[in-house]
Amino acid sequence: MKKLILGVFLAVGAISLQACSCGAKACTAGQAGCACRDGNQCDDGAVCGSGNLCQAPTLVGLQVSDGAARGCEVVLTEQPGTAIAFGKFSGGVVGTSIRQAPRVALTFVAPKDSAFPGDGIQLALSSGQLSGVTVTKSSCVDAKGAKLPGASVTLR
Repeated sequence: MKKLILGVFLAVGAISLQACSCGAKACTAGQAGCACRDGNQCDDGAVCGSGNLCQAPTLVGLQVSDGAARGCEVVLTEQPGTAIAFGKFSGGVVGTSIRQAPRVALTFVAPKDSAFPGDGIQLALSSGQLSGVTVTKSSCVDAKGAKLPGASVTLR
């Protein structure tokens, strides 16, 4: 009988230790999976999403139609339920984004004297999806700064 009681006691103790969050790391505001900091700010490319929690953004690519384009300006419009957090640039593309809801302006230039890389320009969405963003206006120039009338920027 004593062995049975001891066994039950040990089993209950083991289960209790497994449920313990002893030594668990505190969640720091701004980190992915944690609360957003004041002003809806998050760290390391995360965005402040639903429930005021930092999360990885949904990325939407932009594509420039003309391989001769070396710089572009784009105005995007957000539909209700969709919000663009920021423009993300990689592969040598240098750019900036400015958001004044429901519009976002992007300006970017290609690396050196080459076409834009396929994944070099992206939008980070904090809510919504690709169908909630439209290209309202775009304008691109070549390496000499001459406007490319046939060039367009599309979402993919």
